[in-house]
Amino acid sequence: MTFFRLARAFFIPFILTTAILVGYVVVMKTINGNRPRATRSIDTPLATSELRTGVNVYGQLDPSDMVRVRAAGFRTIVDLRPENEAFFQVDTTKLRSAANKAGITFIYLPTPADSFPDEIVDELGATLAQVKGPVLLYCRSGQRAARAWALAEASRPGGLTAHKIASAVKKSGHPIDDLMPAVNQRIANRAKL
Repeated sequence: MTFFRLARAFFIPFILTTAILVGYVVVMKTINGNRPRATRSIDTPLATSELRTGVNVYGQLDPSDMVRVRAAGFRTIVDLRPENEAFFQVDTTKLRSAANKAGITFIYLPTPADSFPDEIVDELGATLAQVKGPVLLYCRSGQRAARAWALAEASRPGGLTAHKIASAVKKSGHPIDDLMPAVNQRIANRAKL
C-alpha cells in the first residue's frame, strides 16, 4: 500500500507537470510560427515573383516594408489576407497607414485561404484593371494571392492563356494544378463575352 501512495504522490504531479510543459511548448511554437517576419533592412531588395507584367506577388508585409515596396516601384498594394487570420498578424490599418505614408495605394480585399468566391475574383480583376501599376498582391505566403490572380487573369478579356497562367503561378512557387479546371472554365467563358 505504501508503494502505491508513493507512486501516486510522485507520478501524478510528474504527469501533470509534463503535460503542462508539453502544452506550453506547443503553444509557443504555434505563436512563434505565426509571428510576422523580423524587420528587414530597407537596403535589402524586395524579392517578389512576377505573375505578369505589372503584377507581382509576395508573402506577408510589415509596415517597415513599405519603403522597400515603393523603392521596388510598386504604386499599389492589394492585401488579400483577412484581418485576425493568425495570432501576431500585422493589423491592416497599420499596413494601410504605412503604405499611404510611402505614397502607395492600399486596397484591402480579404480572401478566404481555402476558397475563391466569384465576387472576390471579379473584384480583384476589376481592381487590377483600374489601379495604377505596378501592383503587389500579398497574403500570408503569397499562395492565396497568386491563385486568386490566376482566376482573375483567366477571366480578363485578352488575358494570358491557361498554360501561361499555370507557368506564372508555378514559377512563383505555388501550386495551381487543382485550380486549372476553374481557370480553363473562366477562359472559356471570357471567349463568349
